[in-house]
Amino acid sequence: LKSIDALYQNNSPSLDVFLRVLSDYMRKRLSYLSATVSLAEEEEMIQDYYSLMSILHQTPVLLEKEIAENTKSSLIPVFALQTFVENSIKYGGRDELLSICVNIGKENGKDGEELCICIQDSGIGFSPEMLEALNKGEVKQKKAGHQIGIMNVFQRLKLLYGDVYGVTFENADIGAKVTIRIPVRKFERFENEYTFGG
Repeated sequence: LKSIDALYQNNSPSLDVFLRVLSDYMRKRLSYLSATVSLAEEEEMIQDYYSLMSILHQTPVLLEKEIAENTKSSLIPVFALQTFVENSIKYGGRDELLSICVNIGKENGKDGEELCICIQDSGIGFSPEMLEALNKGEVKQKKAGHQIGIMNVFQRLKLLYGDVYGVTFENADIGAKVTIRIPVRKFERFENEYTFGG
């Protein structure tokens, strides 16, 4: 509400666009009643979120997506991508242009095809202490809000796919890098229920 009020007080021409995108974003968000959604739906969510943040943030953010077409019907946990894109935008920590790259493709794993999701930004990266805690799954949820979001995704991945799959965190040459690996499952919907197809 503060963001909307600020746009209104400044007589911003972006207000109409912001409200239209926000309405669409909230409609989609409230319609997701399942633990998983198609990758195509999650992509729409992060695009809407990025559009909202681009209007609100003075520091520019560049979002690049390289998503293989044959992955878009695959199921992923709801908000799995948005959580990490949101984390990069909020806590990237640079005053210059922040770039975020989402790269998604299929790879052959020992138990079949895997979906490999990589989110990398050009921010300040993880501290050594945070990096170790994240990869051990030892971050306490009572700490910063963004850590709660990350660990929520971490726990949902473990619940849905077991210990074999999950998320890893690392610092790239520039910025933070998050990699999610899960088995490829097709997207099917029957009477508002999501099922795993073969």
